[in-house]
Amino acid sequence: MAMAKPPFYQRAKGNPLTVEITKQANGTWEIEPAKGFQAEMKRRRDDDMTAITSHKGKDVVDEWKDRRAGGAPVLPPFKMNPNHIPIVMREGEDVDIVCPQGFAFVVWMDRDSNVSIEAGTPGNPFGWRLPQTASPGGKVPGTVLGIVNGKGPADQRFYKVTAFIYDETGNPPETVTVDPDGSCDR
Repeated sequence: MAMAKPPFYQRAKGNPLTVEITKQANGTWEIEPAKGFQAEMKRRRDDDMTAITSHKGKDVVDEWKDRRAGGAPVLPPFKMNPNHIPIVMREGEDVDIVCPQGFAFVVWMDRDSNVSIEAGTPGNPFGWRLPQTASPGGKVPGTVLGIVNGKGPADQRFYKVTAFIYDETGNPPETVTVDPDGSCDR
């Protein structure tokens, strides 16, 4: 098993990981790392989740298959679509979730129901007890928890991000649900 990787994205250093909720030109919504963070997220997806580099000593695809729930996709979403860029956070890293188009939103992150729960891990990697709200133009900050009682978010690894956006540009205005994947590493 690999040694823990140090947190890189830290608010105190002026570089929290920025995750954007954006309305695409085709009218669909996405949650993904901001452009300036995508190369590192791709690198983490491709290099940091192998059996050699994982803190679990297991490739992320093998772990998904071992923990896969009935009816779940055969691979993690970010492995099925090479164009999809996952949010790969390390324990101790700071994250800012924003909507650059200025919409108000509510965001929540929870264990991915497509895989079994890893006992003793947090249900939310940030320790939030309730969904977090951002006013128009605002942000939701979070810090990925570390290890408590021998377990941390990286042991659960697979999380889902759900955001509700109040889109006032529609006719009529609507609340949109966006649901991408996130992953934690150590």
